[in-house]
Amino acid sequence: MSKMNVLKMPSQLKISFCTTSMNRLHHIQETLPKNINDNLGYDNLEFVLLNYNSSDDIDNWIRENMMDQIKSRKLIYIKNSQFEFFKRSHAKNIVTRFASGDIVCNVDADNFTGKKFAHYINNQFHYDSNIFLIGGKDGDGNVAGRVCTWKTDFETVRGYDERIVDYGHEDNDLYNRLEKYGRRRVKIKDVQYLDAIKHNIGDRMNNGVYINEIEFGLESTSERGTKAYLLKKSNRFECIKVSNLSADHERPLNERVDFLYGEWTMSKNKIELQVEGKMLLELTTVDEGATYKNGKGESFIRIPKLQASFRYSLLRGEITSEDNLKSSAEVNMDGFGVASVYEVFDV
Repeated sequence: MSKMNVLKMPSQLKISFCTTSMNRLHHIQETLPKNINDNLGYDNLEFVLLNYNSSDDIDNWIRENMMDQIKSRKLIYIKNSQFEFFKRSHAKNIVTRFASGDIVCNVDADNFTGKKFAHYINNQFHYDSNIFLIGGKDGDGNVAGRVCTWKTDFETVRGYDERIVDYGHEDNDLYNRLEKYGRRRVKIKDVQYLDAIKHNIGDRMNNGVYINEIEFGLESTSERGTKAYLLKKSNRFECIKVSNLSADHERPLNERVDFLYGEWTMSKNKIELQVEGKMLLELTTVDEGATYKNGKGESFIRIPKLQASFRYSLLRGEITSEDNLKSSAEVNMDGFGVASVYEVFDV
């Protein structure tokens, strides 16, 4: 009598779902309990949640709702109490380095994993160990930061580049460096694993560095390139100048990037920007302050601080990512994910 063939299930690699939160309790309340419940059948799984010095009521909410998960070590809840603003690359590095899984997966605070996502990850890495998984539902940036990789690979490429302090391109930069290391990028295509709470750019930017430092932004675009200025509350400014743009003004073509830093002052109808005591720009208001012009007739559009911080952050992140793509140098040479963190509840 022949023996029946039995399909052997792959062994369970240890997986860590890593989430950061700075004043995102309103998202954590929806996503964390559901994500834990949706992956109950996968035993070798931990959820690592970093409270990046939130001022919301997340500690009390965890105490009142998640202590069973804390005690069982299904949820690892850690906290840093030092940082004033959310530096997303740094925060992601902290939580990922604290995780103990063979595979680490970034799950943003607004992301739902979907049912049995951990099983899906385990199967993918057993089938091909030379990969990393990324989110990427077309047209939906809310899941663009989902990435699952071997923790050893994450450590080898030195995590997210902490020069990208605010929103945008820190994930693409990590993916590029994992590919340069030799891993293959695999896009998660099953939409059941790519759900997220829809939200506006305010949730993305409100706790970040740029929006909390600036008064407003100025932008000027012409056939010669674009200039983006952040005018800070401290009366300092920083500027990115990108020259030699392509015809559609969207992608750089043999671009030259310059960074400028200096001081600015503002009177009723005028803005002056100086670098090391020398006048850089003298702008006069038109259109009741919506637009400024210099002596050459160039127009500078005033950008409200939310939009200015968002656009500047994307541009700065893209430049850093493109520089890393061209370079063989390692990132974060002074360390990454360095911070004092502790588990909030002693159980």
